Amino acid sequence: MTNEGHITASARLPQFELLRVLCMFGIVVNHFFTYGLDIYGLRADAFSIPLDGFASATLWGILEAIKLISLVSVNCFVLISGYFMVGTDSFRFKGMYRVWFQTLFYGVAVYLFMLVAGTDTFSWQQMLKLFFPVSTNRYWFITSYIALMAVAPFLSRMVSSLDRRNYGILLLLGFVLCFQYPFGQMFVDPQQLVLFAYLFLVGGYIRRFGTFPYLTDFRCVVLLLFVFCAMMAVTLVKNLTDAHEPFLIYAMGYNSLVLPFSVIVFILVVKSGCPAFLRRMLPSVSPYVLAVYLVHSHPVFQDWMWQGIGKSVMSFPLSFMPLLCLGWSLLIFVVCIIVERVRHFLFSLIR
Repeated sequence: MTNEGHITASARLPQFELLRVLCMFGIVVNHFFTYGLDIYGLRADAFSIPLDGFASATLWGILEAIKLISLVSVNCFVLISGYFMVGTDSFRFKGMYRVWFQTLFYGVAVYLFMLVAGTDTFSWQQMLKLFFPVSTNRYWFITSYIALMAVAPFLSRMVSSLDRRNYGILLLLGFVLCFQYPFGQMFVDPQQLVLFAYLFLVGGYIRRFGTFPYLTDFRCVVLLLFVFCAMMAVTLVKNLTDAHEPFLIYAMGYNSLVLPFSVIVFILVVKSGCPAFLRRMLPSVSPYVLAVYLVHSHPVFQDWMWQGIGKSVMSFPLSFMPLLCLGWSLLIFVVCIIVERVRHFLFSLIR
């Protein structure tokens, strides 16, 4: 989620910066379902949609599709890192420090803000956890991402001498071991580090051998639609076999069908460009996206924020839910970007 390690290369490839922005927005959307709508029933009964006709079935399909598409975000972040860091065989202590420091800053700053606002009470135990965000795993992604950055030089050296055939065999074996069924449950750890390492290698392969003449844009789109339809079919079957009425919004693991879906999306990005008007906007957004994750996923702040949002959206008709999902997610995204830009400005004055 940081530009460290690939800012120079990605600056020449704005489609990757655009992908980073879209992925961060996707993470917020994903969290809207998880914590705002509480689709897992973490606080109460899981969010569901009564199927009483074509309109409600369509609404379920739209929301399920938004949820599934948002799941590619984390995988694509790691693919970007592999794409730009696979040729680096030295430790990036500076990049790791920047991620750690930004995580520490927002962990403590947001908590202090909540204390001042009167939405929480002070706890030394909570403060100590926020002062050591990585060792206490306050943000699971950050912990796993820093660990990936630590092993990245060894992964790069491991594959540096592999030709296309042997690298491809390694990725095929990795897919068999990482994919959810039948082995993924055994080999992919709860922190997803094994999956992250695999995605890193996939991104590196695409960087080194990224000419896919047989994989045209049209075929990529067809394959993408096929995998997406399979994902939707799985969620439909799960609702039917579990005899859910009303229907639930189901998610999938990052190593499920989301894995090949993410890789196809990434390949399309590699093969595509970026509209000129978006290129002009990216420098004012892309360097600041890590803060979006750190602020809105703050372990104390997120519960308070999402409970309030969840109560507000449920006061609207269900048909408004797709717009409310995208609207709230965009608002959170923009506010967090503004906060990070202000932080950068203030820090620049101190320096």
